[in-house]
Amino acid sequence: MESTSVIWHQDGKLVITDLKITNPDFTIEVPELFVHFKLSSKKFSQVLADNVHIYIKREESKEITSVMTEKMSSTKNLLKTIRKFFFYFNADSRIKITNIAINKSMEGEFFIDKVYVGKGEDFNVLDIRVHTKEGKGFLDDLSITIKNRNNLLNFYGTFYNLKLGLFNEFSTLVKSYNLDKEIGFKGNFSIRINGKDEVVDGNIYVLNTESHSGKNLALTNVNVNLTYSDEIISIKNFHFKLNDTYLSLIGKMNFGTNHALLRVNISKLVAKDLCTYVPDGLVNNEFRKWYCNNIDGNIINTIISFNGKIDSLINDDLSGIVIVADIENGSVQFDEDFERVENLNGELTLKDNNLKIIVNSAKFQNFNIDGGEIEMQSLNKEDSVLTINGQAVSDAYGLYEPIKFKLDDMMKITRDSIGGIAKSVFSFHIFNLNADDKKVDFLAKFHSEIDNFVAYNGSLGKYEIKLDFGGDFIDLNGSGMVNNTQLLFDLKSSNKNENFAWSLTGDLPAQILNFGDGYINANIESVMYQDKTGYVNGNIDLSELELRSSYLGWKNHFEDHNEVLFSTRLKGVGKLLIDKLDVVGNDLDIKFSGRVENGNLYLNSSNFKLPDNNFSIEIESGKEKNAITIHGEKINLSDVLGLLGKDSNRLNNKIEVTMNVDNIIMKEGIIIKDAKLNVTCAKGDCSGSQFTGQFLEDNSNILVEHSEIGLEIYSDNSGMLLRSLGIGKSVKNGKLSLYLSSKRENGEHYGMLSISNFYIKDAPLLTTLLSMSSLPGIVNAIKNEGVHFYKCNAPFSYKDGTVEIEESWLEGAELGISTSGTLDIKGYKFQVEGQVIPAYSINKSLLKIPIIGKLLTGGKSRGIISIDYKANGDDKNNNVSVNPISSLTPSLLKRLLGVFDRIMTKSNKSILKGSLKKKFSSI
Repeated sequence: MESTSVIWHQDGKLVITDLKITNPDFTIEVPELFVHFKLSSKKFSQVLADNVHIYIKREESKEITSVMTEKMSSTKNLLKTIRKFFFYFNADSRIKITNIAINKSMEGEFFIDKVYVGKGEDFNVLDIRVHTKEGKGFLDDLSITIKNRNNLLNFYGTFYNLKLGLFNEFSTLVKSYNLDKEIGFKGNFSIRINGKDEVVDGNIYVLNTESHSGKNLALTNVNVNLTYSDEIISIKNFHFKLNDTYLSLIGKMNFGTNHALLRVNISKLVAKDLCTYVPDGLVNNEFRKWYCNNIDGNIINTIISFNGKIDSLINDDLSGIVIVADIENGSVQFDEDFERVENLNGELTLKDNNLKIIVNSAKFQNFNIDGGEIEMQSLNKEDSVLTINGQAVSDAYGLYEPIKFKLDDMMKITRDSIGGIAKSVFSFHIFNLNADDKKVDFLAKFHSEIDNFVAYNGSLGKYEIKLDFGGDFIDLNGSGMVNNTQLLFDLKSSNKNENFAWSLTGDLPAQILNFGDGYINANIESVMYQDKTGYVNGNIDLSELELRSSYLGWKNHFEDHNEVLFSTRLKGVGKLLIDKLDVVGNDLDIKFSGRVENGNLYLNSSNFKLPDNNFSIEIESGKEKNAITIHGEKINLSDVLGLLGKDSNRLNNKIEVTMNVDNIIMKEGIIIKDAKLNVTCAKGDCSGSQFTGQFLEDNSNILVEHSEIGLEIYSDNSGMLLRSLGIGKSVKNGKLSLYLSSKRENGEHYGMLSISNFYIKDAPLLTTLLSMSSLPGIVNAIKNEGVHFYKCNAPFSYKDGTVEIEESWLEGAELGISTSGTLDIKGYKFQVEGQVIPAYSINKSLLKIPIIGKLLTGGKSRGIISIDYKANGDDKNNNVSVNPISSLTPSLLKRLLGVFDRIMTKSNKSILKGSLKKKFSSI
C-alpha cells in the first residue's frame, strides 16, 4: 500500500481509498472501497466498489510446463480461497462491484458492468452474478450458484455469450481462427469440488452459439466433460461441429509428469483451412506460404493422436503427433509454370515429423496418374525435401506439354503431329520449402516408354524417352530402334533455359518429310542461344528411300547414295543464314545458299549439275508470294511437265516465275530455243503472263498469252507442240490456236481448239476405227504417209477436270470425222461418239446442191454414206464400236428405214391393242 488511505467509522463502516494490490500475475486498482461489518459477529455484511481496474500480466519467458504448473497451483489455491470465502460469508451478506475494466497485455480491454455475490437465508447457498452490457466483456451474463453438501461444494451456472478468449492459451484453433472474438457460447455448467479442493467432476453444456463475424460460422453440438484430480485432467468427452466439420477429442493431461495422451477425430477439413488452424511457428514460413498458395481439396476422416510431453504440444512440436487421413479431390501446383495436379485421391500419414501421402489416382495436364507417393522427411529441418514418385499414362504429346512453355520459341509441336501411348515413371523433388532465405526450386524426372510412337505420320515403333527438368534446365533423351538402326534424340538447356543444344541421329520414316516410302538417315545438330543466335548443321542420307527420281531429265535411284548437306546460322529473331544447302549424288551436284528473313525464304544456286541442264535458279518463298527466276544455257523439263497443274491449291499464293534460257528440252528431246517465260499468278488469276520461243528444228514460233479474257496458245507447228508436251504423237505439222476463257460465274471455262493443214499418222485408235469401218485404203494411208486434214475445229467447255466436247469436225479430202463427248483429265478417261465420212470432199460438195443434197445425205449428215461409232476407255485400254448397218447404208436410206421402222412399230402396237380388246370383249 503506497498512498492508500483507510478510515474506520464507529458504526462498522470501513472506507479504503486508492487501494492497489499487486501480484506477479495481475494488479488491481480500486479508487474507493466500502466495507460494512456487523459488530456483533465481526463479519462483513456488505462490500461496495466502483470503477475498478484490473491489469493481467503474461510471463512469455517461462516454460509452458512451469506456467501450467503455476496455473494449476494457483487454481488449487483459488479453490481453497473460494471454500474459505464460502463458509466465511454470512447469510444476508453481499458484495457489489460495478464498472470493472480489465486489460490483457494490450491485446484488448474487457468491461464488466456489475458483479454481485451474496447469500440468502440459506447459509449453504451462495449466488454470484456477473453482467456486461453491449458485448464489451468476455461474456454478457454469468449466474453461479454454489451449494454445500457434506463439505462437497457443487457449482451450478449458466452463461450467455461466453467468449472463447478464455481458452486461447490452450487451443491453437481458438487463436488462429480468431474464435476468441467471433464465437460466443450460451449454456450451463456444473463443477464439484471435494474437501481437498480438487475438481472431481465437471461438465459444460453449450445450448447454442452466437457468431459476431461475417464469416457465417456455425459452431454447434458442443459438449465437454472433464475431471481434474492429482494434477491430471481427464477429457472424457469434448466434441463440437463447426460448419460442416465435426471434431471430437478424448484423452488425459498429467501436469505432474508433463505427459499427455490425446486422440482427435475430424470428419472433414478443407485443405486450405490448415493455413488458418495451424499456428505460426509450427512449420517454416516458406513451407506454410507454399502450402497455402498451392494446395487445395478436402481432408476427410482425420485421426490425430498425441503421446508425449505437454511442452512439445504447446510449443508446436510435431514429434509426438501422428496424423492419419484421407485426401479427397485434392489439387497441388508445384510451380507457377505448370498446371495443377487435379482430382488427387489418396491417404495421408504424418508421424515423427515425417509426411507421407499415398496417391491412389490423380490427373496432371494430360497424365492419368494411377499410383504414387508424396514424402517429406523431417518437416522441422531447413534442408527437408518434398519428394513425389509415381507412375502415369498419357499420350505422347503429354511428355512435351510440361516443357512446352520452355520450348515453344525453339520448336512448336502440336497435339496432332505426334501420337502413341506413353507409360511413365516419374519423380519430383521440391527443395527449400523450409528455408527462409532460398527460393523454392524443383527437379522433375520422367522415364517413359511410348508404344506405337508416330511423329508427323511416320511410325517410330517403340520409343523410350528420359526427361529431366527443373526451374532452369532441361535434359531430354530419346532412343529407339527404327529400320534396325538406333534413332537417338538429345536436347539440353543451359544458362537458366536460355540456351539450347540438340541433336538427332538415326533413320527416320520418309513419311515424316513427305518423301514417300522408305527411310532417310539424319545426322543433325543445333545450338540456339539466348539472343536467338546459333546454328543448325547436318546431313540427310537418302539411300534407303523407296523412290526413284526422273526430274529435269535426270534418271536416278536414291540408293545411289544421294545426300542433302546443310549448314545454317541463326542471326536473331526471324533471321536465318543458309551457308550451305547441297544435294549431291550420282550425276547430281546442286549447291544453294541464302537466308530466311521475316518468314521469307531466299535461295540462290551456285551450282546446278544435272545431265542436260546448265542453268542458275533463284527462289523467294513466303506468305505473300513465291518467286522463281531461272536463267542459263539449257534446262530439261521433259520429266516435270506431268506435274504442272496437279496442285491448283498452291495458286492461292501469289506466284512469279521468270525464265530466260537458251534451250528448253521438252518431251521426245524436242528443243525450244530462245525461251522466255514471265508468269504472275494470284489466286488463280495469271493475267499478263506470257511465254515465247521457237522450235530449234524448224524455227517455228510458239506464243502463249494469258489475258483478262483467258488463255491463248499459238504454234506454227502443232504436231511438234503436242509431242513436246507429251499429249500425242499422231499430229504432224499444222498451225494450232487454242483459246480458253476465264472462269465464268458457274465455274466453267469455254474454249475452242483449231488446227489447220495437218496430217494424222500412226493413230492407233483412229486406225482401229477405220479398220472396223471397212476403209482399207485410208487405213494404209494413215499407217504410211498419213491422212491430210485441212481443218479441225473443236468447241468445248471445261469444269472441275472434265472437258465436254461439242460436235467437232476434222475435215479432209479423203475423210471427215465428227466427235462429241467427255474427257476426264484427272482420270485420263474418255467417252466419245460421232461419224466417219469417207470421200469427204465429194460428200460435202453434194451436200451443197439444193434439195438434192439434203435428200442424199438425209439432212442430218455431211455425207451420203456415214459410219456411226462410239469409243471409251483410257490411253491404254479402250473400246471402239461401229454400227455395221450404218456403215453400208446411205444416209437417205437410213433415214427412210428409220421412218419405216417407226411406222411398223406403231402398226404392231395398234394390231396388238385391237386383238387384246377383242379377246377381253369376248370374255
